[in-house]
Amino acid sequence: MGFVILYGVGIHDALRSGASDEELGKLREHGRAVLKQQGDLKAALEKLDAEIERREAKG
Repeated sequence: MGFVILYGVGIHDALRSGASDEELGKLREHGRAVLKQQGDLKAALEKLDAEIERREAKG
């Protein structure tokens, strides 16, 4: 199982570092593509929380 880099940090760093307009544009495009692939992340996390709670209740 792999994990995806959290883009909030990358975006924050790019803004702080004075990245070029081209770099910012590429970062934006990539971030949007990643977001589109994630689907409904909030609903997926809610399902994950429910499954964890169910398993914990079983002991």
